Amino acid sequence: MAAKGGVNVSPPPARPASSEPPDPIATAAPGARARVLLVDDRAQDLMSLQALLEPLGHELVAVRSGEAALAELLRGEFAVVILDVEMPGMDGFETARYVKSIERTRHLPIIFLTSHGDDPAYVFRGYEAGAVDYLAKPFAPEVLRSKVGVFVALAEATAALERNRLERHHTTQLEELAEASLAIARARSVAQAIELTEGWARRIVGAQDSHVTLFGGSSEPRLPRKAHAAGAELALPLTSPDAREMGTIQLSGKTGGFTLGDGAILRQLAQMAAAAVDGVRRYEHEHGIADALQRSLLPQRLPEIPGVAVGARYRAGGPGVEVGGDWYDVIPLSGGRAGLVLGDVMGKGLPAAIVMGQLRTAAWAYALEGHEPAAVTDRLDAMVHALDGSHMATMIYIEVDPVSLEARFTRAGHPPPLLVRPDGTVTVLEAGGSVPLGVSDEPGHAEETVQLEPGATLLLYTDGLIETRDESIDAGLAKLKAAVENGPAAPEPLCQHLLDTLGEDRSDDVALLALRAAGAADALQLSIAPDPAAVAGLREQLRAWLAGHGAGEEELSEITSAFSEAATNATEHPSDTRRPRVEIKAVLLDSQLEITVRDFGSWRAPHGGDRGRGLPLMEALMDSVVVSPGEEGTEVILKRRLRGARA
Repeated sequence: MAAKGGVNVSPPPARPASSEPPDPIATAAPGARARVLLVDDRAQDLMSLQALLEPLGHELVAVRSGEAALAELLRGEFAVVILDVEMPGMDGFETARYVKSIERTRHLPIIFLTSHGDDPAYVFRGYEAGAVDYLAKPFAPEVLRSKVGVFVALAEATAALERNRLERHHTTQLEELAEASLAIARARSVAQAIELTEGWARRIVGAQDSHVTLFGGSSEPRLPRKAHAAGAELALPLTSPDAREMGTIQLSGKTGGFTLGDGAILRQLAQMAAAAVDGVRRYEHEHGIADALQRSLLPQRLPEIPGVAVGARYRAGGPGVEVGGDWYDVIPLSGGRAGLVLGDVMGKGLPAAIVMGQLRTAAWAYALEGHEPAAVTDRLDAMVHALDGSHMATMIYIEVDPVSLEARFTRAGHPPPLLVRPDGTVTVLEAGGSVPLGVSDEPGHAEETVQLEPGATLLLYTDGLIETRDESIDAGLAKLKAAVENGPAAPEPLCQHLLDTLGEDRSDDVALLALRAAGAADALQLSIAPDPAAVAGLREQLRAWLAGHGAGEEELSEITSAFSEAATNATEHPSDTRRPRVEIKAVLLDSQLEITVRDFGSWRAPHGGDRGRGLPLMEALMDSVVVSPGEEGTEVILKRRLRGARA
């Protein structure tokens, strides 16, 4: 917490002579011996407040803690509470929440004093805690006295009219003002803040019409700072927490005209609206920057891994201005395997983003070194501990072998993945769980194995998709299962479907990652970028597919060798590529195998002493080899009858 400043009263500004009448709201006459509660842990600040308010003639009761303030409120009646925010123990926010939770004091006006008046977060917290006014240090003496005078006047009017209809009306106004403060402070857009302010103003004051005007530039006209209450109309400026005039709020059409109390209520609404609009404008601007930064830290595109299809989505949470700690990645591993990692660093802002980037980079490094899932997780856990000791993250890491369809995974405090079987049934994989990264000094994260079926899907997600304030995690998980069961099978459409179904209006970020295993069929179609390093994975996929159809070991060795030569040529030889892809299709019909390898570039002559021997090798291993170069690329067709193939 920043060092706490004193009351630090500003001298009153010089005022030019004016023939205009004084503001009837700001100069409301104080009541006789109304009681005002002053709460501040610093004796010097209490003495300053007492000196400032003594001219009003009210009974001033000074206490130095939130606990003492609650005791005084239970013993007697007060017109207004002036409450310092930054106190040790029970601070001003907590004290205000207790005051508002007690029936006899829930409508008591609270004025917050703080040295953080330029911080919208403090302003919002104050209004959410139940304050009806917020005064930033330093302040002018007459400002505090006028505010106290307004609230004392309201309290005295309420007390004097307790036995008649007008008293009940003012009580209702105060109740509705408290509700309005919460609603307006939670506005998520400028339009929503304006709509709420206009609606609450009509409801509380009883006007037929209300209108908020926001100034768009410095050239627009400004209203005087004081309120205008001309019987049939009531107008007030909207002033931001840093004293910028942002617009006006005007009411009209109240039977019998507007009263002093109406002006006081509208003044509070105007201050709430100004703070909300100012904050939302900043949030909307900064949230866009944060969202762009978050996406820049995530993969721009997922790698293609033969034998599996992957998809991912990310959506930033509701009105926040800081980058989050959610991330996902797909890591191509040796032997055609795929590593899937999805995690969530606790917290927000640059520290969480830095840790997220470090974890993402380290996960790639440990996975590419060949470590198993449990070892990768143990090393990441040790890395989090080696930082400054204040970070924590949940994570799940899954390694999938597209050939054997075996998936091994570890789960460090992360929600369990879902397994979607080919028939559409959904299973929650609860096993493999342990504490989050950075929590325990003991290594040894549990590793679990699940056997996938052809066509099965694994779904990974962060807790933002299933956690809300209004329902349990179990309820959120049940909704997720139902949405998956009713969603598409392909990973990309499935992730989008889940965001559209469950991801709206989430307060936390949401990340999704899905992988679907290819199913056995009489045809195998694969596509890769023209990278010779990707051929090994294609070869393993073809071997697994042929073995699934009963090919013998000798046939598997000869066919995959011929295929490797054709595929390597397709990735190395084309130049001036018009379409940077290499497509492979294998078809098996009545034991007759046909493999087509196609590139989309102009052919380049082989170079090197060991090159140029691929065609004789393929012809020796296959029954037929046809090479068809053309303007749009080259097509190689390999044919061979399988002796051991099942019909």
